[in-house]
Amino acid sequence: MIKSRPLSQDDLPAPSERKAARRNLFVAFTILFCTVGIPAMMIPVLLGSIQDDTGWSRGDVSTLNSIKFGVGAATAFFTGHLVERFGVKRLAVLCAVMAGVALAMFANATTLPMLYLVGALLGFSALGTATSMKIFVSQWFVKGQGVAVGIAFIGLSSAGVVVPWLTTIAVEAYGWRSAVLIMSAGIWLVALPVLMWGAREHVRPSAETEDGPVVEESPAEAFRSIRFSSVLILLLCSNFLIGLVDESVATHLFLFLDREVQLGAAVAAIGFSSVMLMSNVGKIGFGWLIQRFSTSGAAACFFIAAFGVLLTLPVGGVGTIVLLAIVYGPTQGGFLVNIPVLSRQIFGPVAMIRVIAVMTTAFNLGAAVGPAGVGYVFDATGSYRIPFILLSGIAVFAAVLMVLCGRLVRRDELRLGVSQGA
Repeated sequence: MIKSRPLSQDDLPAPSERKAARRNLFVAFTILFCTVGIPAMMIPVLLGSIQDDTGWSRGDVSTLNSIKFGVGAATAFFTGHLVERFGVKRLAVLCAVMAGVALAMFANATTLPMLYLVGALLGFSALGTATSMKIFVSQWFVKGQGVAVGIAFIGLSSAGVVVPWLTTIAVEAYGWRSAVLIMSAGIWLVALPVLMWGAREHVRPSAETEDGPVVEESPAEAFRSIRFSSVLILLLCSNFLIGLVDESVATHLFLFLDREVQLGAAVAAIGFSSVMLMSNVGKIGFGWLIQRFSTSGAAACFFIAAFGVLLTLPVGGVGTIVLLAIVYGPTQGGFLVNIPVLSRQIFGPVAMIRVIAVMTTAFNLGAAVGPAGVGYVFDATGSYRIPFILLSGIAVFAAVLMVLCGRLVRRDELRLGVSQGA
């Protein structure tokens, strides 16, 4: 396994490019905040208002996020190829424009098919952006990759801190449709200008490794050599399951606090934002932990998440919300960081782009299954208790698969060492 340390200037591509690397880290942070974070953190706050306005069921409105992540999974699968062909910047601009158009349509949605079309467009935009930003940051940072990716994705959880609160205020003042248009301004006025004038791509030679030797192998060839490996299959299964847990909780937490626990929209927004705030800690902390301990660090994150989901059951006031945020919140950061870090550590920098894409696809397939499933179980039972218990068990299974993956990696490394010694 590759061991790491916190991000430093020595981790950047070259001394002459350190300023550009820092600038592009800021660009990634900003794009994730605006293009991905604003829609993602706004939708859970709006679901209750949409239900009240339209009469649609909890399962109906939750399907919006399931379609979003279903389309996003397909998008993520092809993102590696699109980045290799067109570059990160062009893809990110397309995704930002698509997000802005989708939110304009969202504000005028009057039928379920139109609502689900919005979900599909947001899925392409969000997952195209998130996957390309993982690749973008990973191209600029090597040994400090885990921390750098964590810093960039703080943009996403920072949106989770402020967007629910701002959305709640806008909904109360202007209604949910106008609130959507107001919140979308960040995409047009911030994300697109930053992308157009601030982003600079840096693509390492495909044959470069951290130690310098040249390997005559293309990214596609490198990926073909490992695509059916047991290690990759376990990683895909584990991330599918943890993606299901992640988006199910993210989609339903606000509704759970607002409607089931009956704390009200204002307190629910604070609770949701608190979880997102603590996920910032996880992006740095688990970024370092996974960089340092690889699959063992990821497994620890998933086990903690399983316990954190169970902490929703006794929630009844501010104290229990704080406990939930402290325990579960940071694990959301680990969910995001594990994919790019393990992709490079286990499979190397040549195959990394394709591996990040397919692992993100698996994660978002899980995210597509979860929200609607939990919504319809709620419709059938009238409570989130059973769905949340099931989600905790799924997180435990994801952690066990990650442990098994680590054992396979260590076995293969030992076998390789013996072979080289012979």
